[in-house]
Amino acid sequence: MMSGIRADLTPQDIPHILVMAVAGLALPGTAPSVRARYVALLFDSLDPANATPLPALSSGEGDLHAAVGGVSPGRPTDG
Repeated sequence: MMSGIRADLTPQDIPHILVMAVAGLALPGTAPSVRARYVALLFDSLDPANATPLPALSSGEGDLHAAVGGVSPGRPTDG
């Protein structure tokens, strides 16, 4: 059972966590047991009880928009 959220988690981390969750849970053909395991791992990573310190980010490295700005959904090509 979680006793709280790890103290080194920042508001800038939340969008990254959500992207990881969506990527892991939205894979076609993923069995419910795999999804349940992934969600358990995700929540355990937020638990401060056994957390190791997060590596520091250099200035500008936490910008999710910049990281995925060039990614767009696949579209069929004409021709």
